[in-house]
Amino acid sequence: MRKLVLLMLFTALAAVFALNLIQSTRQELSATVDRFFSLATGGEPQAADMLAADPNEQEALLEALAVPGLFSVEDIGQAQFHSLSRASVPVQLKVGKDGIHLVHVELEKTQDGWLIGSFPQLVAVPAAIIEEILPSAAVFFSADGNRFTLARNSVNGESEINANQAGLVVSMDGSLVYFEQFAAIPINKLLTVTDETLEGEEDGFFDLADHTAYFRPGQTGLETASKEDFIVGMKDLVFYTKDSRVRAVLLPKDFVPETVRVVLNTTGFGGLGHREVRLTADTPFALTDKVAQSTQHIQAGQTLTLTLTLTADGERILAQLPSGERREFINRIFILPEGGKVRITSLRRGSPAFTPSYHGHLEVRAAGGELALVNEVPLEAYLYSVVPSEMPVSFGLVPLQVQAVAARSYAAASIYRSGFRRYAAHVDDSTASQVYNNVPEYPVSTQAVNDTAGIILTYGGEIADTRFFSTSAGVTANFEEVWHERETGAFPGTPVPYLTSRPQLRSGSLPDVSTEEGARSFFGSTAWDSFDTMSPWFRWDVEMSRTELEAVISRYLPERQKAQPDFVLTQEGSGFVSREISDNPLGELTDLRVIHRGGGGNVYELEITGENGTYRLVKEYTIRFTLRPVSIGGGRDILLQRHDGSDVKNYIILPSTFIVMNINRDNTGRITTVRFLGGGNGHGVGMSQWGVRGLAADGRSFAEILEHYYPGSTTAKAY
Repeated sequence: MRKLVLLMLFTALAAVFALNLIQSTRQELSATVDRFFSLATGGEPQAADMLAADPNEQEALLEALAVPGLFSVEDIGQAQFHSLSRASVPVQLKVGKDGIHLVHVELEKTQDGWLIGSFPQLVAVPAAIIEEILPSAAVFFSADGNRFTLARNSVNGESEINANQAGLVVSMDGSLVYFEQFAAIPINKLLTVTDETLEGEEDGFFDLADHTAYFRPGQTGLETASKEDFIVGMKDLVFYTKDSRVRAVLLPKDFVPETVRVVLNTTGFGGLGHREVRLTADTPFALTDKVAQSTQHIQAGQTLTLTLTLTADGERILAQLPSGERREFINRIFILPEGGKVRITSLRRGSPAFTPSYHGHLEVRAAGGELALVNEVPLEAYLYSVVPSEMPVSFGLVPLQVQAVAARSYAAASIYRSGFRRYAAHVDDSTASQVYNNVPEYPVSTQAVNDTAGIILTYGGEIADTRFFSTSAGVTANFEEVWHERETGAFPGTPVPYLTSRPQLRSGSLPDVSTEEGARSFFGSTAWDSFDTMSPWFRWDVEMSRTELEAVISRYLPERQKAQPDFVLTQEGSGFVSREISDNPLGELTDLRVIHRGGGGNVYELEITGENGTYRLVKEYTIRFTLRPVSIGGGRDILLQRHDGSDVKNYIILPSTFIVMNINRDNTGRITTVRFLGGGNGHGVGMSQWGVRGLAADGRSFAEILEHYYPGSTTAKAY
């Protein structure tokens, strides 16, 4: 009897112990699950240590749970044991604001204790667009280019889900459990693009999120895009926003470059920031703030004055109306004429100077302590001014037609490139883009534009790079031996198949101008029947004394090194490196030496040696900028003699690098003078404007001339 009592007591104690152990283990399991969710939803890396599986296999789970504020645990239920080493814990998981879902977390007992063994397949996509709604599912397209279909049987608010909505998507085991819809804001026109902001014409500025997603329609559905795909002036976008930040953007499928946006320089092309803008029009015009939806009407001939004012809220535009009333604007303002042109009386252009008038409309924005002034104009009307600004109208109709196609192609490519995005512009009005409105319009150049309306040059289905310059030396240069790679800075750059070195001679064979002997025989002589011989720049020469050249190099070498340090190199030991150059880099000049010539004979690497150092100038512009034929310090004028017998005093830059040098020395070997014998004016790539004139005089059509300078290219209609 006693043994029976003891056995019953032992059994009872064992049961109590087992129950306590089970309860303790259940508490341990709940605590494990609670700690995992606490770490995972906080984005803590230690959460991965609580997974039995390879964390790489659970990367999507950890990324989903780490989305700030998306998940929270409402309740953790009692663990259920499936074996001594396996158990599951029910968890009420709240997703978003009001979606609660019951999930079962599977746990495994390992030598490191209880770990999370498996979890429902949980995925959070930060930004995706709904492409299609199916009877019981939805098709999504995400920013990483994935297209996926999710069942809609358990999503909160599923009746509000429609195609073209964008938002944060959460799925569990292939079902859509949460969709946080972003606010969709239609944007009629995109203006400013920076790393941090986007500007809509009628909606003002928006801040970008840290990882904004970009989409665009493709041939078979949506495609991913990038910020580089933005084109200033593109229409019909959609910004998807949350917390006042743009989380996703839907770009339009097509874009037609029918208008160009030009940021205008000050008088003398001194910069893009204006202190004061005075303007009028020959028709009534409106002063409009499209964001604030306010308009002030001004009569024809009346003057509007705009300046910058600083307030406690930041920069604003101060407008003085013809009535004397003053109004302040925080947004971009638009000057919209009722037909006719806007005349900016605070600007002067050309020689002799005139007050420029502009087709289209003007926009003014306060930024960086100054006013930025943009002219949006139909591309054809833009060319009415560009063509006579870039080519003398005396060249005649056919050359002007060639110039019109080249300028239109350049402008169209610039529109797609949108190189002045932070100014909400495609180009400026200086030689940095194409000279615009620097001379009045002329009937013959306008006719040339109209005759070629919409025509651009293409190569391989893309807009051709229609580089042009003033005068060739009887040969053109290879593209890659003039320009470096835009992205990497590498030089020589990547060849362009239709921008290659070609003879520009009617007759006679061209010597091998890539050698010193061939270059000297060609550039040192005027006896060549070239398409460019009518240009005064076909051949030229300039002589400078050693001291004059020393002064020029000492002045401009440090400037060029600061501007493009990778292309002005200093000798160190047996090599050359980029480093800052002192104010007295040369001492006495002892030698000039050509290191490399291009296929067209253009010098693209030149060595300068002085008592204080040896330097390498790389690229034609670096050389032309540094060896300027100008007077420094009030000495004699430096005369550049052209082959038509005319002289040019103190020319602002070496006309070209299609040159040879005669270095004269005294009987001690010291340099006395250096004479530069050269040909052409400009970089030498693509189309020579004076050569166009010569080809037209030979009876070539504008299409034949374009084929001559850009071989393999074809004309096409841009619009």
